[in-house]
Amino acid sequence: MNRSFYAHIRSFLTAAILTAGICFPLLPATAENRGAQDHLKPAPIHKTNAALSWTEVNETGPAPSNTVSSPASGGTSNAPKPTPFEIPLPGAAEFALVAGGLIWIFLQGRKVRKTKAALEVERKWCRQLNDELTQTREQYRYLFEMTPSSIMLLDKEGRVTDINPYHITYISKGKTRRKEFIGNLIKERQSIRNAGLSEIYENLFKGIPFDLRAVYFPTTTAGTEGYFNVKGAPLAKDGVVVGAIAVHEDITERIQNEKALAESRSRFMEMANLLPNTICELDLDLKLTYVNRAGLELFGYTREETQKGIYGIDLIHPEDRQKALKRIELRLNGEKPEPSEYRMLKRDGSEVPVLLGAVPRYSDGRITGFRVSITDITRQKKLQEELLKTRKLESIARLAGGLAHDLNNALAAVMGYISLARMNAGPGEKSSDDLREAEKAALTARDLANKLLTFSKGGTPYKKKASIKKVLEASTQQFLCCGKTDLTLSIPEKLPRFRFDENQMKEAFRNVLTNARESMPEGGNIHITAENTAAGESGPCVRITVRDQGAGIPPQDLDKIFDPYFSTKERGAQKGMGLGLSISYSIIQKHGGEVDVNSLPGRGTTVTITLPTDGPAIP
Repeated sequence: MNRSFYAHIRSFLTAAILTAGICFPLLPATAENRGAQDHLKPAPIHKTNAALSWTEVNETGPAPSNTVSSPASGGTSNAPKPTPFEIPLPGAAEFALVAGGLIWIFLQGRKVRKTKAALEVERKWCRQLNDELTQTREQYRYLFEMTPSSIMLLDKEGRVTDINPYHITYISKGKTRRKEFIGNLIKERQSIRNAGLSEIYENLFKGIPFDLRAVYFPTTTAGTEGYFNVKGAPLAKDGVVVGAIAVHEDITERIQNEKALAESRSRFMEMANLLPNTICELDLDLKLTYVNRAGLELFGYTREETQKGIYGIDLIHPEDRQKALKRIELRLNGEKPEPSEYRMLKRDGSEVPVLLGAVPRYSDGRITGFRVSITDITRQKKLQEELLKTRKLESIARLAGGLAHDLNNALAAVMGYISLARMNAGPGEKSSDDLREAEKAALTARDLANKLLTFSKGGTPYKKKASIKKVLEASTQQFLCCGKTDLTLSIPEKLPRFRFDENQMKEAFRNVLTNARESMPEGGNIHITAENTAAGESGPCVRITVRDQGAGIPPQDLDKIFDPYFSTKERGAQKGMGLGLSISYSIIQKHGGEVDVNSLPGRGTTVTITLPTDGPAIP
């Protein structure tokens, strides 16, 4: 507004006030007061669209409802309280009129008279606001400078206007100074370009914020690589972007720790999967949370099945579970029981003997589960049984050897006297026939003595290189004529040549085949296979399997079948003597081999003979 407008308003208001008798009649009719009316001066403040109106406030507070106090005389006036008036002014201005010690302010077209006390209150309020504003600025500055992340303030063109000390000290590591940032475009910094963030920062000033996690910086302002969480937010005024704020949170150490943890876990998984023992982890409910490859193979489960939920206690034989729970309780009470033997169940229900040990797994000082090591001791158990069996057989063999030696000596005399008696007996005499039968019995006893010698250490094999294929074929010849028994041979053309005693090996195979045939009195099929196997503890081997369709062997008798004179068949001169498998077992062992028997009642018997070889395949 120009001066002529204000002059016009001042003249109009002065005339209106004097004419209406609203305010100045309340003052004493003195020359001083009349002179004060001539010194009313406008003080424009700012524009408003409201109509002008006013009310009156005296120095000591609001006047009574029907009288107005005169500050000059200290008395009261009985004149009615002036009512507010409004002056409609299109685009009216707010301004103040000063008259003597009074201030008349038109605020949005409403006139208010402020006293000196009111002004002091207003000044105090302004000082308080200013102090709070200063404190707020200091707090925000403190946060800006102490936040452990890089904070940059940007103008509307993307130039850095301020950067906090953390970036200079910890991210740039002092290699880049503050003045090198101020005034430069952030999108043109080498570290920003290398991280592929230039376009993202350009979009920031188009009003598009961003929040990126784990951004890889090939080079930082310190010249090293790193990972950062990067956030950017535009600053707008009246819908126009006037700047932005960018925050870079350095997470390099955290990412490196996560990588190290992942690498450590991967290394643990690889090592655990390379171990021959079962390694698993269980929670406090004894639910499996991890099983290595050996454990999956041992128990026959897939990894998906273990992830769905398998409880470790269910894998232990029901008769051993109470023992396992007691040892777990000891662990929870701080004791350290030694690993113990258990029977565990495979997925197919079969049992496996194991040696199981467990240690608690801790997190924040609390037990959160268990780490368990399980060793399959099937072979150790078998070796122990073999050792006990060998020692027992050795004792029996020494006894048998002595008996066989004494029996042969006695039989030699018997055979001699029988021969003399036959010579003295005349032809056709009945005694001659009796002596012939006695001689047959003596020969049978001599064969038995020879078997006992074979079983004993006196029957050490005479080894020479030969073909095991030919021995197997020769051993089966006498069984091909048996009408009720069929033989099926699956023998490859090429089998390794190795050193063995042909006669003893034929005896061992004949004894096994004889047992198979006698287990099928009504007839059946005997299936014989031979194959090369991979190198084991004794090197390359030949595995020979004899499978029959007989009645099978009761589980309680399996451990006794190699004992001398043990038989489940009826005894007699030709069968049921109980030396066949004992002799076969002794022969195979003396050749460094193994004999394994698997049988179930009603499902036949399978005898597996493994012999070490020391030569190439026969062409």
